[in-house]
Amino acid sequence: MSAEDLNALAELEASASPAPWDALYRKAWGVDYTALSIQPIDEAADSDLAHACCVPMDDADVEFIAAARNALPGLIQRVREADARTSAVEAALDKLSEVAGDDGDAVSRSISECVGYIRAALADPGEAA
Repeated sequence: MSAEDLNALAELEASASPAPWDALYRKAWGVDYTALSIQPIDEAADSDLAHACCVPMDDADVEFIAAARNALPGLIQRVREADARTSAVEAALDKLSEVAGDDGDAVSRSISECVGYIRAALADPGEAA
């Protein structure tokens, strides 16, 4: 999934009703059915739950649901790839620390300091700047 795809999905998310949404499992007229509540979970229902299936949804919510469903596989893959890259960088930092040793000389100290900066950036990218 490209950065452009993520930006488009973020715009749809910002236009949709606020999260979290909840799947409602209700019984109406003796029949079990599933409905989607597009109101925040902690708010009281603003419509008759027995008729939730008949309440029209906002266009922004419909577009967001479709886009989120279609984007989810790509997002999962992107997160897995990012996690794999992070693990590889962490393993490389471990190896670099091992090779640099703890001799106390200027080179070892510089390498250790750089490794520390990189580990800090991995832990909290917002603080890396």
